[in-house]
Amino acid sequence: MKRVITLFLAMTIILSLGICGAYADGEELYAVEGEELVLFDTDEYKLTLTGNWELNENMKGDKRLDLSAVLENRTENPIGMSYSGTVNGWSITNLQLADELQPNAKAKTHLWFFVKDVEADSYDDLQEMHLSFSVVNKKTDLVNSDPVAECSVYFNGAAPEAASAKAEEPEEPEVEFEPVTTGDTISLDFVEIEVGNIEYADKLSEESNGVTYSFVPTTDGNVLFWLGVTLKNLNSTAYDIGGWKTKAQIVFDDEYTYEGEMQNIVGGNAKAMEPLVENKIYVCAEVPRSVAEAYESVAVQFGFKENFAQYDPFNDSLETMDYRYEFTPDDEELAESTGANIPIAIGDTITTDEYEFTLNNVELTYALLPPNTSGFYYSYSAPQGKVYLHVDASIKNLMKQDIRIDDLFSVGAVYSDGYEYNGSVVVNNGDANFDWVSSYVAATPLETCHAHGLVECPVEVDQSTAYLCATMKLSNGTVYECVLRPGEGV
Repeated sequence: MKRVITLFLAMTIILSLGICGAYADGEELYAVEGEELVLFDTDEYKLTLTGNWELNENMKGDKRLDLSAVLENRTENPIGMSYSGTVNGWSITNLQLADELQPNAKAKTHLWFFVKDVEADSYDDLQEMHLSFSVVNKKTDLVNSDPVAECSVYFNGAAPEAASAKAEEPEEPEVEFEPVTTGDTISLDFVEIEVGNIEYADKLSEESNGVTYSFVPTTDGNVLFWLGVTLKNLNSTAYDIGGWKTKAQIVFDDEYTYEGEMQNIVGGNAKAMEPLVENKIYVCAEVPRSVAEAYESVAVQFGFKENFAQYDPFNDSLETMDYRYEFTPDDEELAESTGANIPIAIGDTITTDEYEFTLNNVELTYALLPPNTSGFYYSYSAPQGKVYLHVDASIKNLMKQDIRIDDLFSVGAVYSDGYEYNGSVVVNNGDANFDWVSSYVAATPLETCHAHGLVECPVEVDQSTAYLCATMKLSNGTVYECVLRPGEGV
């Protein structure tokens, strides 16, 4: 059954802002030195250039041009804000405007750019800038996938029609990730990575030599969500993946993104891995429990540089890593991780470690008869005012031991707007009788038995056109569903 996600966003994603938030379509922004200029003004945020500027230098000797500004946060949550785009046609990415601005507060800040990046070391050198602003909720670490504002500003008499080809904002190429699935092996010269599956929990723990190592969320109400992998060092020297060596992000429902990294739990994240050593590694991020429990799709993206070399935390992003991978679960893995049921059709065969399950038919019936009715026989008749939902299946025992009736499957029905009914399973092997005692042997090794799931439902279920499906929980713990009626209007 499809699950509905209800997430309360502490900040509203602003769509269709035009040139700049509160400004009318087609209105251009022109900056004048010494005069204030509002870049955007929405219900949630306002950013104003004061008209002042400075040329500053950091400890490394890098010069930066700072345009003084005032940022207002009108929401009920602390936020961080960053911006990307172009200045004089030169690309800039993920520069911080505010690291943490408290709710309903304003702060003095700067729009800033490194001189070496934009080839401008004074206000007179500025011609135009095209910027996109993004916000992160610092309370939940939830990042908006869409910009909260976009604007184009022209300086020193520059105008859109006079802009050079160099000043046009370049189209950024789409970053590619190599797709991987459970069971895949990533083979590189320096590492081999075997891909596992996704899980989440309140903490990560592993025991080694009598010592338990743990990694826990830093924020109450959050959980750890991870893709498990096995990593083998193929280098001739030891390395670690701790610190600024790996990057990861987990994207839920193509909208909510959480930053993380690859965690080596045993011995601590900074423990070196000797040549040919294998460790279980977690491609991990901290996410709100509400997201982990109620998503419909998920993608785990991770990357690293050659030989797990350290990246620059101020300039490098996941997109700049030498190796980039994206894991998305298949339908069965996704259903298992979200608790959703997996569709099954008549004629489908599901193989578990214990048996092969083939769905022969699903129907509503008022009586279940054995195949042999030539003489005395047993049957199941629905009580007055009731109808059976009948699941007909063939099950081949793959184990080297007998399989009992209660080991076959659990059967149920879901009717209309969530009315649920449970049933039981009986077995018939071609005669006039049914075995129903749960401890009886249903099939010996490699034998196939004929099983029937019977769910007693109100007769209204047969007389209605509302939604109806049969559910079957197999020995692998997965619940499969076969829809008899999609319901009216579907």
